[in-house]
Amino acid sequence: YRRVTKENGAGTKYFIADYYKKTYVKNGLLDYTEDVIGIDYCERVLFDDEEHAKLAGFTLVENKNVSSIPPVTKNGNSTKAKAPPKTKLKPFTKHAGKLIGDGDGDTFTVEVENETFDVRLIGADTPETVGKPGENQYEHGQAAADFIKSELAVATQFEVELNGGTSYDRLLGWVYLNGQELSLTLVEKGYAHPYLYCDDKVACAKKGDYKKFLKTNRVAESLAACEQARKDKLGIWADTSKLSHLDEVPMEYRRRTMDRGAKKARYVIASVSKNVYVPLGLDDYTEETTGIDYCDRVIFLTEKTAKDAGFKRASAPVK
Repeated sequence: YRRVTKENGAGTKYFIADYYKKTYVKNGLLDYTEDVIGIDYCERVLFDDEEHAKLAGFTLVENKNVSSIPPVTKNGNSTKAKAPPKTKLKPFTKHAGKLIGDGDGDTFTVEVENETFDVRLIGADTPETVGKPGENQYEHGQAAADFIKSELAVATQFEVELNGGTSYDRLLGWVYLNGQELSLTLVEKGYAHPYLYCDDKVACAKKGDYKKFLKTNRVAESLAACEQARKDKLGIWADTSKLSHLDEVPMEYRRRTMDRGAKKARYVIASVSKNVYVPLGLDDYTEETTGIDYCDRVIFLTEKTAKDAGFKRASAPVK
């Protein structure tokens, strides 16, 4: 605004750096909007001297578009991720809607009260379908997608409940089919791992929010359903003549193979039963490395959030 209206200092030129990617762009651009430089307003550091940017550990990127949300690669095609849509829907309230299209097992395009948007299921992480037919991850992901399609085909009631959060170009929420919460059903049937993420922006933004998170995310029910599905050897936990059990949890598969921010993602993994967490900086978040069972975990973004929720720090792997 100052640059457009010629306020004092409006002619200042900056070197804009991406805090997470450790890159920066030169200061000769027409403006410093997200559209021009591709760096999110919430992920930037400004320098007035290029040497200072280099000394701070940032590397020059010639291409002006160095988006902090990398292109999404799917089926060999690369597309630029879009910003999440805005909505007037009240969070934590069920809204009747209808399905417009489905992506992978945990993402849907829906229409609710004349709004159309993508919703990413909260509470369930289905295997990815971006690989090749015959691959373990792909086949389990396809099985989850097929199951969801069969459930949608017979559902007479479709409802969406948002939590106010976003993930890339999607809104976060729960989908209910005939009154049954789909994420919990996916975990019960062995088509997904629980994905109980208490982030510090929405779900656990304030100290004390964890108690609400336990209830709204049905943490106890989800973890119990996971344990039962594994005991009964359903879906991702099963070994059959056609397909062995899921050999890599979706979180680790994304970190290893995908570019949508997954490789740089860092989490604090907590054990619900032991009331402890392992700190940031681990090479991976497998059961072997963390010592925390997949059916016994809640995920935080920061150690502070985990501590505020009442968890104590422990060394990995947890014994």
